[in-house]
Amino acid sequence: MKNILLPSMLLLSAFSYGQNTYDMVYGVLSTKCSNSTCHSSSNPVGGRFDDTKANVYASLINGTPANAIAAAKGDKLVKINQPYESYLLRKCGGALDADISVNTAAGEGDAMKDISGSALNDKEVEYIRQWIMNGAKQTGNTVDTVIINRYYNNPNKAAFLNKPPKPANGRQVRFGPVFLPEAGSPNTEREYLLKYHMDLGDNIEVTEANGYMNAQSHHFLLFKFQDSASAAAQPNGIRIVSLTGGTTSFDGNKDLTGAWQDDADIVLPQGTAMFWDRNTYLDLNYHVKNYNAPSVMPCDFYLNMVYKPRPVNTSTVEMKSALINNATLFLTPGSQTKYFNDPDNGQNETRYLWMMSSHTHKYGTGFDIHVKDNAMPNQLGTKLYDGLYRYETAFQGTTYDWEHPSVKYFDPIVPVNMKTQGIRCTTSWNNTGGSVVTFGFTTADEMQLFYYMYTNELPGSVGINEAKSNINASITSYPNPSNGNATIAINSELNETVELTLVNLQGQVVGAISTLLKNRENKLALNDINSNLAAGIYMLKVKGQTISAESKLIVN
Repeated sequence: MKNILLPSMLLLSAFSYGQNTYDMVYGVLSTKCSNSTCHSSSNPVGGRFDDTKANVYASLINGTPANAIAAAKGDKLVKINQPYESYLLRKCGGALDADISVNTAAGEGDAMKDISGSALNDKEVEYIRQWIMNGAKQTGNTVDTVIINRYYNNPNKAAFLNKPPKPANGRQVRFGPVFLPEAGSPNTEREYLLKYHMDLGDNIEVTEANGYMNAQSHHFLLFKFQDSASAAAQPNGIRIVSLTGGTTSFDGNKDLTGAWQDDADIVLPQGTAMFWDRNTYLDLNYHVKNYNAPSVMPCDFYLNMVYKPRPVNTSTVEMKSALINNATLFLTPGSQTKYFNDPDNGQNETRYLWMMSSHTHKYGTGFDIHVKDNAMPNQLGTKLYDGLYRYETAFQGTTYDWEHPSVKYFDPIVPVNMKTQGIRCTTSWNNTGGSVVTFGFTTADEMQLFYYMYTNELPGSVGINEAKSNINASITSYPNPSNGNATIAINSELNETVELTLVNLQGQVVGAISTLLKNRENKLALNDINSNLAAGIYMLKVKGQTISAESKLIVN
């Protein structure tokens, strides 16, 4: 075995900030593997780790693992952009994260050890994970080792998002972790894009897309590239959204297929599905902000997709999506209302609406969506969506919850003739910032955006499938964000005594009370739980013998 007992100074220099990232990865592989088979052509990972940097790189990228179990799963030694389908990372992962460890009992081999027989340290594993997620590039400094060191050197570091169970029929895709600096630091708000190749083998029908995210998440958008050429036009690795840098959320030829502002299950109506081809590329768009956590925040999004092979002559109706965005938005100081038309108005088709939601940033005060009669362009027809109404709890609010706007499901679905009618939104803001605000991607900018899911033909049976979560109760609060004076509304279908708790981002309970819920909407004052809350994000959780629900609360 060669090149194992190198001086410790070499290892120190390998992890200096500014070092070429692949050099760091190569330094780990060529110096820290204690098994001599890792330095032979027959090693179970593949390739010789004591070969030249160029040859090791060539053997790793999209290489097939020598381990038959890992190869049968579809893993590559290193799959560009996808650490959780990279066998090399799972060999290195050890106990850091359940997603990046080998299943020894299933025959995937043992975890890689260093020269003393210990697992690689967490920072080394994280460097490799971030290198792969950032495009597994051979040159360039693609990993911020400084923020990774700050996170792993903190004995009170924030925990990773709890991993949800994988779907039985489908796939789990994870975007993260991405690390945000401590509250009060620069760049505590980021929006990311990451290209993901499904590599399905068959054309599929997607019937569920369920999203799980950190409490400090702003939104997650799931785009699908129109073809592989459109995907190839976008670079590998994480792209950071920036108007000044030229990268936007909407770059590339792609279509919206789902959107989340909180944890939610998108369970499509019976007889409908999203149609994805075997070579589908997704674009994962994740917007997060560290509102008040004193430590570096690791942010994750898990996407569980349930699907089945699509027959050649399928009777399933395709579910489509539309995202409508006013990129010319211009808001002067003060209160104002603006209209915006769906640019697809005038198309010679009928759209059967199933789901609809809206989106602004912090100055948004109202958002309604109407049917628009093209014969009377200055008039609004039937209201499709009321931004003040909480469709999840059947509660008519008085403020627009811009952080997590309500989502409306149409049951039965609503037809809109896009030729003679169309769709138009009415949005109001109160710009209290004292200067002009325009369209932008941070919460300091503004948006006038809505999206909906629809079919072009009427499915045989349409209705909303039951969500997998508890359906006996729901919880919300208003106004949200608030200054600490808020009303908590718990809509219960049962009479039951429950525990209501308030939890901060560090997982600490900062308030709790017991209360008897009645079969109706129950209202409580936030001050009854905690009358001295610091600014930040909290989770309201209600739990009883049969009732369990939670929602996000923001205190300014």
